[in-house]
Amino acid sequence: MRRLALAASTALAAALLFTSAPAHADGTYFTLGMGPGQVSDELGAYVHESFGARIALGHRSGALAVEGYIAPQDAWGDTGYDLSGVRLGVDARYVVKVVDGVQVYARGGLSKMTADLSSPAEGRYASTYFEGRGLGGGVGVQLRGQVRALGFLYWPMFFIPVGPKVNAALFVDHGADFYRLHATKGPERTIDARFTQLTFGFNVGADF
Repeated sequence: MRRLALAASTALAAALLFTSAPAHADGTYFTLGMGPGQVSDELGAYVHESFGARIALGHRSGALAVEGYIAPQDAWGDTGYDLSGVRLGVDARYVVKVVDGVQVYARGGLSKMTADLSSPAEGRYASTYFEGRGLGGGVGVQLRGQVRALGFLYWPMFFIPVGPKVNAALFVDHGADFYRLHATKGPERTIDARFTQLTFGFNVGADF
């Protein structure tokens, strides 16, 4: 959870950075989201439930956007194993306006994951470090508008007409990522993994 606290601090700093961003069709945006997920394929034999965060910086031009992201990921199960990992990747996003203030999107891209699968029990997989590349994608819906920038410092300020406004949105995203992970330390092993996640979060910036 320490990584998630760091993510929240980063989100606050980025929100303040974008308070002076102009509102126009194209622009740079920041995203912070987090939520629960599931682990399946071969890795699902060791960990089942997961929780992750997603921190992204992107740029939108028309209906298309490209964003880079970092995504801390923790997973656990009833087998005594725990997984702690980080995903780094780039996504392309296609955004469609439904009505004023409501947009839907589809995204997809490439990423790399590093992870530590550990167990207090003695045995072959007492601690194994993995890394590997993967493919992923998702769909989402976002509700957008303009809010008071000071609200990112203290949430009641969202409702007080003081200070500049920024573009912001709340979103829900459902995605899946597929990896082939190779052991870099520990018993030699290659393992397939699928991470499915529901993410709740917000965007803030010039446009998104």
